[in-house]
Amino acid sequence: MKLSQLGRLKKRKARYYLQMKFILDMGISPKVKAWLREVGHEALHIDDLNPRALDSEILKMAQDEGAVVLTSDKDFSELLALGNLLSPSVILFRLIPAPAHEVIRRLSAVLADHHLELEKGCMITIGLGKPRLRLLPLKS
Repeated sequence: MKLSQLGRLKKRKARYYLQMKFILDMGISPKVKAWLREVGHEALHIDDLNPRALDSEILKMAQDEGAVVLTSDKDFSELLALGNLLSPSVILFRLIPAPAHEVIRRLSAVLADHHLELEKGCMITIGLGKPRLRLLPLKS
């Protein structure tokens, strides 16, 4: 399925969840950013902001903007736990390889099913099986 087809399919579902803001970390394809914008969300890739930003700086940017972080970097869960943080929400992709169309397919389902938890503060891990959701603060 092409990226444009996914966007059209999910536009109908977009009304089921609120418009959200996202910051995409280095390992997430710019195609995911394009899809998020296409379905009505705000999205910036870290390349647009500061490609050299540390993970802690990305978390701070997301907190300040009320954004959800999309990443494939496991360090974010450790930072959330060690900092006993209540925000920002983080969606961690554990898909190898992680083609954009697969990330979009799985992300679309998570946004439709867990938008309220993402608004409150949570960590969602998306792997090959069912997504795993943990509310913030995480226990270290």
